[in-house]
Amino acid sequence: MKGDRLLVHVDPTTYLFTYKEFISLLGQDKIEGKLNYEQFSSGTNHLSTTTLNLPAQKMNIDAKNQDYTIRIK
Repeated sequence: MKGDRLLVHVDPTTYLFTYKEFISLLGQDKIEGKLNYEQFSSGTNHLSTTTLNLPAQKMNIDAKNQDYTIRIK
């Protein structure tokens, strides 16, 4: 879409995502976001934190993925 922007950063050694940033419109309103990635000790890459900025709604949303412990069955 015209005016949209997407930046994807990939680690040149592992070829894994380190972060993504975007700017777009949600209807007529601007939305911005950043997604950060981390690796587990096993080497698996995962989304760790997310930030969304919606200025028209005067809203910032921060989310963190956590607690990946194995549950006892």
